Amino acid sequence: MTGDSYLPTRETFADELVSAGFSDDGVRLRGEVAWATALGQMRTTKVQITFGAAFPFAPPTVNLVGDSGVDVTFHVDRPDLDADPSLSGNLCLWERDHPVEHAPWLTADGLLAQIRGWLDHTEAGWLDDDACDLERYLPSCHELVLFDSDDTSQRDLVLMQVHGMKAPATVRITSDVSRVGKTLPKKPSQVRRKDAGACWIEDVGELSRPVSSWQDLLGVVADSNRLVYLAALQAVRYVHLRYTRNGKPGVLVVRLRGQGVIQACECADESPGGRSLRAGPQAKNLAHASVAIIGCGAIGSFAADLLFRSGVREFVLYDAERLLPGNVVRHVGTLDEVGLAKVDVVRDQLIRLGADKEAVARHPGNVNTLAVARRIVASHDLVLDATADARATSLFAVAAAGQEASSGDCSVISACVQRQGQVIRVDRLTVNAAEEHLPPLERDPAEAQLEDPGCGSPVSVTPPASVLRATTLAVEVATLELRQKGSAPVTTVEVLVAQPEAPYDVVGRLTSLTEEDPA
Repeated sequence: MTGDSYLPTRETFADELVSAGFSDDGVRLRGEVAWATALGQMRTTKVQITFGAAFPFAPPTVNLVGDSGVDVTFHVDRPDLDADPSLSGNLCLWERDHPVEHAPWLTADGLLAQIRGWLDHTEAGWLDDDACDLERYLPSCHELVLFDSDDTSQRDLVLMQVHGMKAPATVRITSDVSRVGKTLPKKPSQVRRKDAGACWIEDVGELSRPVSSWQDLLGVVADSNRLVYLAALQAVRYVHLRYTRNGKPGVLVVRLRGQGVIQACECADESPGGRSLRAGPQAKNLAHASVAIIGCGAIGSFAADLLFRSGVREFVLYDAERLLPGNVVRHVGTLDEVGLAKVDVVRDQLIRLGADKEAVARHPGNVNTLAVARRIVASHDLVLDATADARATSLFAVAAAGQEASSGDCSVISACVQRQGQVIRVDRLTVNAAEEHLPPLERDPAEAQLEDPGCGSPVSVTPPASVLRATTLAVEVATLELRQKGSAPVTTVEVLVAQPEAPYDVVGRLTSLTEEDPA
C-alpha cells in the first residue's frame, strides 16, 4: 500500500463502533462491552472511547464509566485531577508501541477484543503479570533519586541519610544510617540537620495491588505508626520500597509532601551492576580483564572510553605527549584539558565514567625497548597498540611472538587509519605459523602533508568519523580476543573508499579469513 489510504479515520472507526451499539456525541463514544469471566459468567461494562490527535499512530483512549463491576488494580493510569470523577484512569491496553501499519487497534473489533481481555485479566487479578511499574499509579515528582542497590538490597526497616547532588532536583540515598532510626526524637528540633529528610527503606515483598495513595503506602509497610510519626517530624522525606510482582523485583521511591500527599520519584540504580546493564552481555566477563593501551591519542583515547563502557575495568595507559588544542577534534579530551598529559586526560575521562582511580595506571612516556614491551605483554590480558608508529608496532610484534612461543595469555593488536581515513585496519600481532596478515597498504605519496602551525609536527587530516569507526573496529577485535585469544581474524580491514591496490579496491570489510566481503 502507498500513502495513508489504509489508515482508519476517526469517522470510519466511529461508524464501526456505532454499528456495535455505541453512542457518538462527536467527541467521545460510549457503549457497553460484553465479556465473560473466568467462570464463564457474562457481564457488561460501560466504556468511553476517545480519539486523540495521535490516532491512529497511538491507540484511542479508553476509560471505564461508572461502576465497572471489577476491582481495578493494575494496568490503568492514574486519573487526572480535573478528570470526570465518573471515569476511571486510561486503560493500559497495550504494553508497547507498534508500527502503524501493524497496529492492533486499527479496527473496532480489535479494540473491543483488547478491552474484553483487559477486563478478564483485571477480574482475575492479573495472575501472570509481572510488570514492575508502580510509579505510574502516583502523581510524579520532578526529583531523581539515586540509590546503590548493592547497599539498599541489604537493608530493611532502616533510615538512610539523603544528600543533594550537583545536578538540579537530584538526590542520593547514602550508605550512612540516620541516627533518627535508632532513637525517636520527640520534636522536630531534636532531629539533626543531616538526619532530616531521610529515606525509609523497606522490603515489602509481593504486592497484589498498586500503591496509589498515602493510605496504600501505610498499608504495605511493617510499622505504619512509626512512619507517620517520623514523617510528621520531617525526619523522613522519602520511602524506598523493594517489592516483587510474580517474583520479579522492582523498586518504588516516593516523596512525602505532607498532609497525606505522596509522589512517585524517578529513581535509578547507580551500583556497578546497575550502571553496566546497558554494556552488553559480555560486560561481566570483561570486568576481570586488564588492558594496556599504547598511545592515548585519537584511537587510543576513544578505545579506552569504549572499552570501559563495554565492561573493562583495569587499564594501563602509555603516551609521552600532552593534549594540544588541535588534538581535541579527535580526542576524548576537551579544550579545558589542553596542556595535560594525554594519559591523565584519558584517566580522568574513565574516572568520570565511574572507573576506580586505583585501577587506571598511567605512564607519561613512550615504549622504546623490547624489554619494556615484553613486560607489558607479560602482565596484561590485551595490549592495544594505537600509536600508528612503525617502531612501536614492531616492538610489540616481537614481544607478542616471544610470549606466543611460551604459551602466553596476552593478545596484542594494532589499530590504525590509513589514506586519510579511507582505510581502517586492525591487526592481531599474536599469530601462529599458519596465519598470515593481509598485505600492507603503503602511504600514498600524493597524500597532502600538513603541519601543526605551533610545533611543526605532521598532521593527519583523517576526519573524526573515521577515527570513531576505527575505534569501534579495534574494540570489536579486542573484545573478541578478550573472550577467546586467537578468535579474531589476523587482519580486519574496513575499506571506506576503494583504493587502486588490490585487495583494497572494493569498499567493504576484508579479513585474513574470508579475504573479501564486499559491501
